[in-house]
Amino acid sequence: MRKGERVRLRWINMSSENVHTMHTHGHDQLVIARDAQPVGSRDLQDTVLLGPGQRMDTVVVANQQPGNWAVHCHVLDHTEDAMGMPAGLITTIHYAGVPNKLGLMGLAMNRHMPDSSRGNPHGPLPFGTTALLGAIAGLTIFLGLPIARARRLSQAAVAGLNALAIGILVYLIVEIAGKATAPLITAMSAWYRGALGHGMPSAAPLAMLVAYVAGILAGIVGLGVVAARMAKAGASAPGAEKPLVLAGMIAVGIGAHNFAEGLAIGASAAAGATAIAVGLIAGFALHNATEGFGIAAPLAGRGTTPTWAQLGLAGLVAGGPTLIGTVVGYQFSSPILATFFLTTAVGALVFVVGELWGVLKRTGLTITSSSMLAAGFVIALGTEIFLDFSGG
Repeated sequence: MRKGERVRLRWINMSSENVHTMHTHGHDQLVIARDAQPVGSRDLQDTVLLGPGQRMDTVVVANQQPGNWAVHCHVLDHTEDAMGMPAGLITTIHYAGVPNKLGLMGLAMNRHMPDSSRGNPHGPLPFGTTALLGAIAGLTIFLGLPIARARRLSQAAVAGLNALAIGILVYLIVEIAGKATAPLITAMSAWYRGALGHGMPSAAPLAMLVAYVAGILAGIVGLGVVAARMAKAGASAPGAEKPLVLAGMIAVGIGAHNFAEGLAIGASAAAGATAIAVGLIAGFALHNATEGFGIAAPLAGRGTTPTWAQLGLAGLVAGGPTLIGTVVGYQFSSPILATFFLTTAVGALVFVVGELWGVLKRTGLTITSSSMLAAGFVIALGTEIFLDFSGG
């Protein structure tokens, strides 16, 4: 809408059983017709009641400060998702000539509002407690690392462990890519609607798109450069045949993922959504134990046994970012930063899976190794289901 314009809104309740109460913030609605029948008297309302199948025509005057003014149903179940965030019958009156911030509504509410169904009435979780729990969630990755010191494994067992690691990492790629892509699509759709409305859409969705692409490039190209330099440094075998190098690459990719997970823990705790934060911590702790095995599998049964110091370093690289992300997420919320680290993890893990797959092909693909690959995917899926059930 443009300042001073008069606009007719036609409300149609397409439901056969629900009643809707449509409210316009800051703007009165002049009812001019109900079910195509003109209204005989002046009827000025800011909330109109629509019964099942009912139609109503109103006139709204754009006489407020230009910006975004909320338009929504007053029945809360019709305007919220399961997490209490905006969804369904909610939009805005947007004034032309100013940025359209409709797409940022959920992001802003997620930072400043506790969850409506499970929020903590006593305020944010204390910073020290949040940091401690974030550290616990990250350091459980050490639970899966001792398998790397296993000795006297047959070639078939080593191939099976590699296949299991590939299955886990492939699932992580699918899961992380989904988490990074869904908010980007939502933000870009809102940006597109704003552009069609001839307004000045927010630049945040474009920044998120840039972060998405930059993260993918950083993950794939970054690890590619590292592998190339190691090959030039006089390595007698390809990078994929050097178990410690490969395990380090996996740890870097998982670390980027865990940083983004930490951001989610910190933001939930700071917003007072204690149940969500604790659920995230419990789920991520289990998830990280599985990821630890993904790091360790390429090292098991390979001639040279990694030292405890080497495993400790790999665990810190992969699990430590959970604590760092928790601290950062507690202080401020940055969907763009989260997107960058999620897609960096995707790019890094894509590169690593390619390396692991090359090793698996050279050892020979068998029914057992193929079954182990599928098992790895299922195990990772199981931890994600637990995470979802626990509130994450």
